[in-house]
Amino acid sequence: MLRRWQGTLLLAAALGLALTGAACRQGGTPTVGTPNPGHPTPEPATPTRAQDTTIVGEVKLAQGGLLQLASSTPQGDRLLVAKLASNPSPDCGLWLVDLGRGTAQKLSNDSPTPFPLALFSPDSQEALFYALDGCSPDPTELAKRPTNLWKLDLASGQASTLEPGGPPYRWLAEAGIIFERRVEGSGNSNAPQTQLWQMSGDSSQARVFSPLPLGLRGDTDFRALVSPSGDRIAYLESRFPPPPANPVYQVALLAPDGTSRVELSGVPFQFSPEAWSPAGTRFLYAKLLESGAQLWAREVATGRDVLLLDKLTTGSTALAWRATWAPDGQALILEGRQLYVLNANGSGLRPLTPAGQEYSEVRWGEDGRHLFFERQSGDGGQELWVAVLAHNKADLPAAQEELQRLQAGPWPLTLVP
Repeated sequence: MLRRWQGTLLLAAALGLALTGAACRQGGTPTVGTPNPGHPTPEPATPTRAQDTTIVGEVKLAQGGLLQLASSTPQGDRLLVAKLASNPSPDCGLWLVDLGRGTAQKLSNDSPTPFPLALFSPDSQEALFYALDGCSPDPTELAKRPTNLWKLDLASGQASTLEPGGPPYRWLAEAGIIFERRVEGSGNSNAPQTQLWQMSGDSSQARVFSPLPLGLRGDTDFRALVSPSGDRIAYLESRFPPPPANPVYQVALLAPDGTSRVELSGVPFQFSPEAWSPAGTRFLYAKLLESGAQLWAREVATGRDVLLLDKLTTGSTALAWRATWAPDGQALILEGRQLYVLNANGSGLRPLTPAGQEYSEVRWGEDGRHLFFERQSGDGGQELWVAVLAHNKADLPAAQEELQRLQAGPWPLTLVP
């Protein structure tokens, strides 16, 4: 799917260099990581622990075409889902799926573009999305179409255009909306420049959020991931020298104004907002070694690096290529050939699901109880599923009750007008 392609492209390319340029003789299953020597990491202080987390059951929520989950409310009761189509279709666009009411409502006729698709406002009353005219899953076609940033009032259904361009990065309670904006070139270049801008929540004011360049500049592609609090940016530089030289990747954590720069000796584990922990205190990245690749987390405040997986790759295969954080940031679920769960200090790693079952674009709902994911349908489409989680024995009755409630609902819904 498109978001999977964009979200794993950088890691796949970087891992490909490591795997083709080295023997990668490490094998077997992932091994439990340990904190960087000399920097002990405290044990999780909240109930979310890898060894206690289980899936109670699964329910298919939506089907009918190429579906992509964009966002969920903090309560986990409503979802923003994008539907794409290879040809113009009256049912493609942005949809609101309500888990409490068992309904699906089409919100827009425009197609939200991939990564990121849409965001809920901090109070869950509005939606923000980056849209284009028509629907297409083809990245080449998407690049040719004009785009706009839209804000939608979910109660009234009223939509308004905020800015040409996009996409949105974060919608923060205090700082407002962080988004991409094209501005006229200055200095020796008249070419348009792309930067991160900040807009007030009521859309009345907009200003530069970060002066750092974004997009392609010569042989270098600049990208950014904004932390949940908006005080840090993970900034990636990908340089593409002429063949046969290999691309060079560099990632740094810095303040929006470009100061306090700290470079990481690796690449982002995934190019999606979930690379940041929910509180913005940790950032996931991969180290590329002669023996393969490792998964690490940088603690922003202390500068400590925590080794989570010392065998991220085996042979030519990545054991995990995406992660989703628990809402309290104390555990992660890794998406690969199967789902694994581990604590944020690298301990407690174990399989969460049997091998051979498909789970893609997995997201841990902000309520902590729901795990949303996508699964390919028999006709080549993409379905939306939810798994109900229990975190300990005391939580099991409530989790089973939630599963029974969902099973009694009208699911799966087919997203057609």
